Amino acid sequence: MSMFTKMFSSIKRRSTNYPFYWKLKAKAPIITSPSGKLPCSKTLNFVLIVGLNFDQSKPNAETTCRIGYCRGFEQIGVPFHIISIAEIYRKLDDIEAPVCWISGSDYRMLSRENAKVLKRHKHMVWVTPLFKGDTAYYEKLGLPERPWPEHLCKKVLSTRPEFVFAASTRSAMDFYRGWEKLGARVVALPLGCDVDLYHPHYSDPGNFRSIKMALVGGYWPEKAKQFDRYLKPFEDILTVFGYNKWPYRNYGGMLERRLEPPLYKYAGLCPVINEPRVELMGTDMCERLFKVLGCQGLAVTDCAKVYRDLFTEQELLVPHNPKEYVEIVMDILRNPAGYQRYRQSGFDAVLNGHTYAHRAKQVLEELGIESPETDGIGSMKLFLGASA
Repeated sequence: MSMFTKMFSSIKRRSTNYPFYWKLKAKAPIITSPSGKLPCSKTLNFVLIVGLNFDQSKPNAETTCRIGYCRGFEQIGVPFHIISIAEIYRKLDDIEAPVCWISGSDYRMLSRENAKVLKRHKHMVWVTPLFKGDTAYYEKLGLPERPWPEHLCKKVLSTRPEFVFAASTRSAMDFYRGWEKLGARVVALPLGCDVDLYHPHYSDPGNFRSIKMALVGGYWPEKAKQFDRYLKPFEDILTVFGYNKWPYRNYGGMLERRLEPPLYKYAGLCPVINEPRVELMGTDMCERLFKVLGCQGLAVTDCAKVYRDLFTEQELLVPHNPKEYVEIVMDILRNPAGYQRYRQSGFDAVLNGHTYAHRAKQVLEELGIESPETDGIGSMKLFLGASA
């Protein structure tokens, strides 16, 4: 090993806890709108802390849910601010009464100096499952997931978050008991609908009514098994859009963000297919369902029974097995008029309990903070046209 290599390795080991190291090691996040419509408040502000790979200009799943939380807080009267994890030590203390949202996976980029500042403020951390025998359990089910290393879990708790949260329902909390054993309070906080973007007030841009089945999303190996199981039988009538190429006949390329909501509204059917762990464990439910229902789309999920924790049989079609999924889809294709009621009932269910404004209110309730605008959700429902 050369003297230069030895010297750089020594510097790298010593400097991992300092902000400049991460600026050298990874790119800075792309933040196009660091705040919203409301000015900074003296009493309460929501702060989204993003990792160095965050790109606000790309509407992928990691971005849309984070921005959804920002807009949800703004809808109940709380200003939002987006800051880089590398700049906590420079910016967070200047924001009065912050409530911070951060992903545990980004703690790998959290320097000692930034952790020290974060520790002084209220914050919540998004975490993955942690339970006894988790590695063996994943291997038994053939899942690619692995638990976070012990040092990362301890680092998450070293900043003393008010709570850690799971994008799941309470029925999946057994898979998060490891966090409780480490002393954390665990909150079930599913994702939601960003009604600023996903709502039914769109006209058909010209051809979406002719699409029988539509899906928008990325294609990757971990999810391919589920996609092929549920979507491949309908490949001839399925139109797919996404930021990476699908090995499906009717792949339509990238879809402009403004066209995604009307696609959900006017397509004959929008299947909602999760990664395998959602069906098997009920953890990390995807955001797509809330988007589809928020646009008054007709959704059919995979066999993820966890959705019954949030939606009744009158609000959402959840098959018990793949055979029933095929039967439901075939019946919708034969008789679409017979299923139109699910569009309104699913939409009402989202507007009454599953928007990011509802999630923001839940966060404040968990923190013992009163929401500054109690009628924000009611006004939003009135504007969007919920029937309940």
